[in-house]
Amino acid sequence: MALFAGKATFPEFLMMVALLGGLLCLVLLAARPIAAYVFARLNTPSSIIPRILTAEAPIPYGVAIGSAFLVLMWTGKIDGIPL
Repeated sequence: MALFAGKATFPEFLMMVALLGGLLCLVLLAARPIAAYVFARLNTPSSIIPRILTAEAPIPYGVAIGSAFLVLMWTGKIDGIPL
């Protein structure tokens, strides 16, 4: 996606990825303890708990990268790919 962004838009793309990745991390840091509490209160078996809500799961940073690219496409900052 960085190749599609080009030289002129690359710094803005990196900044958007960093901001959206940080936001995603904060959301997951807040949601994981809440989800653990809710699933424990409901006596939910661990086999049906989504992996993203477990403490040992990594942060899916590809979501932030793709979202940043879509934001740049939507704002018209990426040349050659009209939306």
